[in-house]
Amino acid sequence: MSFGGSYPLVFSQGKTILVNELFYQRRDFDYKDFPEGDPALNHLHAAHYMLMLQQTLSEKWSLWALVMPGLASDLEAKLSIDDFNLQAAAIFVRQFSERFSLGFGAAYSTLFGVPLPLPVLVFDWNNGSNLMAEGSLPSNLEFWYRPGPVLDLGLLLEVDGNNYRGDPSIYEVPNPEFRYSVLTFGPASRIHLSQWLHLLVKGGMLTSYHFEFWDGNDKVGTFDLKPSGFLAVGLQFGR
Repeated sequence: MSFGGSYPLVFSQGKTILVNELFYQRRDFDYKDFPEGDPALNHLHAAHYMLMLQQTLSEKWSLWALVMPGLASDLEAKLSIDDFNLQAAAIFVRQFSERFSLGFGAAYSTLFGVPLPLPVLVFDWNNGSNLMAEGSLPSNLEFWYRPGPVLDLGLLLEVDGNNYRGDPSIYEVPNPEFRYSVLTFGPASRIHLSQWLHLLVKGGMLTSYHFEFWDGNDKVGTFDLKPSGFLAVGLQFGR
């Protein structure tokens, strides 16, 4: 379960945009295929605040820069500095035409379950009518087709993950850490119920489901679940 919201502040006639975002996610781990003897995972929580700057540098170039302090924990013990993390990115984007833009940059992220420096490639394309594609690699890639004014049909590839801290009294190690990453792929539909309300339904396959348990810098165990299907439903408010 996840929910969040963002609000842009526009300055200098649209040349400077500050996007403020709040996000919360709760993961429930209840898998029958977990290896025996591993500590039971109940609920893990993640939350972040993101401040993103979109700055126009010239007629063709712009800069996207973001900083994202966050929390990733089971919230069973008192919070410490280890329960928090910081992610950041900087991307230069070139507008080649009204229909196509391409950007490159770098990020420091827990997307793959551990803080890593990552290269970033972003793009946005549309055919001027009913086809569009956008991506922020390596995190997501989307293709959309609009057959009518109230329906979008898509194909999504998404990576998600985080680095969570646990309660030592539950996991029986001094510095428990849980690293999680998942790769999903499948179709999606977006139904525009009104100008401000949209229903998103997506499904497909969990093609990669990776788990690691650590005690500080020492790996305790690692395993992967078999690929399986999924279905997710969400509501979006806003244009």
